[in-house]
Amino acid sequence: MRWFCCVAALGALAGCVGRAGPDIAIVAQTVSPEMIAPTPINARLSPAATLWHLRTGLNMAALACPEAEVAPAYNALLAAQAEALARAEAAYRSEYEAAGGEWRARYDDDQTRLYNFWSLARGRAGLCAAAQDSLTALAGAKDAILPEVAEAALRRLDQAFAPPRLVVDPRVLTGPGRATLTAR
Repeated sequence: MRWFCCVAALGALAGCVGRAGPDIAIVAQTVSPEMIAPTPINARLSPAATLWHLRTGLNMAALACPEAEVAPAYNALLAAQAEALARAEAAYRSEYEAAGGEWRARYDDDQTRLYNFWSLARGRAGLCAAAQDSLTALAGAKDAILPEVAEAALRRLDQAFAPPRLVVDPRVLTGPGRATLTAR
């Protein structure tokens, strides 16, 4: 529903472009991955979870992007980083174990949700491009993938699934002159 409301608002603003007075300008802005908050499924992750979420996103890209030839680079990453990925998965799993109870069922459910998230059609084109960029960046890792490198790569993948946001410049409400509405 939020997605539809954002699209409807952007459509309404686009319809007003020709009628807008001198006080309002509508500006499109390119947004870098660092400017977008991660989607909830990829937010507030431990370093192990970050690396594991990245691996699952790249796995889905390897399956979903045959024309982008992601699979060969993904397979090379798996071979080069096998130990680091195994340690990350074990540490991530232990986070669930430490919480007790039916940890295995929670872990399996969360992994299913994660794979389902990466398979959403709305992010497919962006996922393929981000996976290529991420795999290129990760190819240079000599030893284990550094947490900050994994986090940046995960943000690139995650951005493909972030809905656009409408940001209203505070000057629209508080001051005279030219105001800016920015779509992000």
